[in-house]
Amino acid sequence: MLRLTRTTRLPHEVVLLLEGQIVAEWVELLEAECLTLLQSEKSLLLDLSRVSYLDRRAARLLRDLATRSVQLINCPPLVAELVTEDAS
Repeated sequence: MLRLTRTTRLPHEVVLLLEGQIVAEWVELLEAECLTLLQSEKSLLLDLSRVSYLDRRAARLLRDLATRSVQLINCPPLVAELVTEDAS
């Protein structure tokens, strides 16, 4: 299960706090939410501090989002390793 909580730090930033596991159908939900937020012309930050697991598709999505100016913040070491590892 994945929980998404949208907050703002500054008027031009949106922070999306992700909690739980990013797997299966939750990858599509996250992608849709991010694409919607990217259209708002605000900076998008994904707070990954409460992500406990992600599958290969999720790692690929996070890597792709990072290339689209989405900032991955508070990334646990395991999550960072999976995102980086999937790039190889």
